[in-house]
Amino acid sequence: MMKFLIFLLFFSLGNLRAQVAPDAANDLELEDVKSDTKVEFTPENQGVSLSLTNAIEQGLRLNFQERIRSYTRESLELYWDKTFYSFWFPSPNLFLSNQDQNLQRISPNTSNGQQFGTTTKSGQASIGMNLGDFTVFNWGRDYLLYKNAEYSFTRGKQVLDEQRRKLKFNVIRGYFNLVRLKQIQKIKREQLRHTSFIYRLAKERVLQRKISKQDYYQARGEFLRSQTEYQQAQFDVTNEQQNLANLLGENLQTAFNPEEVLQFKAMNVPLKDAIDYSLTQSPTYRTAKLEFDNSERFYEHTLRENLPLPKITTQLGTYSFNNNREGGSTTYQTYPGNSNVELVASINMTWDLWGGDGLFNSRRNKHAYIDKKIAEINYFNARRELEVKMRMSYNQIKFLENQIQISTVQLDNANKNFDVILDNFVAGTSTFADLKNAINTLVNSGINVENSKYEHLNLKLELSDNMGLEDFPGERFENLALGQK
Repeated sequence: MMKFLIFLLFFSLGNLRAQVAPDAANDLELEDVKSDTKVEFTPENQGVSLSLTNAIEQGLRLNFQERIRSYTRESLELYWDKTFYSFWFPSPNLFLSNQDQNLQRISPNTSNGQQFGTTTKSGQASIGMNLGDFTVFNWGRDYLLYKNAEYSFTRGKQVLDEQRRKLKFNVIRGYFNLVRLKQIQKIKREQLRHTSFIYRLAKERVLQRKISKQDYYQARGEFLRSQTEYQQAQFDVTNEQQNLANLLGENLQTAFNPEEVLQFKAMNVPLKDAIDYSLTQSPTYRTAKLEFDNSERFYEHTLRENLPLPKITTQLGTYSFNNNREGGSTTYQTYPGNSNVELVASINMTWDLWGGDGLFNSRRNKHAYIDKKIAEINYFNARRELEVKMRMSYNQIKFLENQIQISTVQLDNANKNFDVILDNFVAGTSTFADLKNAINTLVNSGINVENSKYEHLNLKLELSDNMGLEDFPGERFENLALGQK
């Protein structure tokens, strides 16, 4: 009887195994058709090797906007030469003119068989050189406008230099952002490898009924999520490759393999020095200062224009050779019928008594004054906002320096913690939840270190640009590139 009961027990267990195990195996096979597809990893050294120094040099040489700026600078120089020579020197010119000369009558008119109109036997023409007028003294009215043009020209050259510096900083940002994204791609690849191993281990154990289906599906879900995140990391790298290629004037299909990684260096510039530099050399400060100074000079010019101040000029005369039917003659004259070179004072004033400019041009004067006050307020507000911005950026940089040090320690701790939990999970003494948390902590710690280092660099570049400097005193941004081991 006992043997019969034992036989029935084993028979029942066999039927149960035959009913449950095949179903579980079939479910897993159906679900894992796509999951078992081999993942192809992009080689880490694919692309053109590129150093930071070469990237900067190529960007400053081949970038399309920088090439346009080189011609813009030349055009600016030509415009300034015209303004300078027009103000300080006379403007002599050569001239040549002639009256219409009949070459041949194409359709002659006739009267009683006689033809009227013939070709011109001798032309009437003149050639000469006009030395022009020269303003000797104008109570500073022309000089105020000349100074505005001079300061605008100087600021224009500064803007081109600032845009060149921004391009250099953008190349540095693009280079190290590509480095950052490639580092994140490596982190995501390691995450995918870990989750792939855990998933395959879970697949074996669920078939052996050592873990529940819930743990298996969680492991599988983590594996699929890691695949998605890895593909996103590859996509981000591709986009940044194109962004860097555009900055360097390269073919957009060019892929780069950075030779260096970003080296973290704490900032050594005192806050007071940073603010002092920004309040003298910042692009924002310089633009506001130019508008303020120019508005003051223009207001002074408007007031002088409204006064009956004489203008003292001299006409240097005209040399000309005239030819007509009576022959040729050479003349020199400053005024019609006068060949004397003389200083002449003249007053040319117009005041509105009623109309758009108001009584004695009062509205025009008031507009110039209002423009001056607006520029003055903008100037002092720009200084204030710039100092606030510098303090905030400086404090954020210092905060990130502390965060980077903490994040580095966290990453080291996360690596050790993951190794221990992974060994325990394989041995069956740790849960999947513990392992999942360890992987996420490891990945997030690594990404946090890379993001913090890049954001620290980005803020340093922004601070340096606001200071109007290519590099911090005693520190070159090119030296932040550290060769990979």
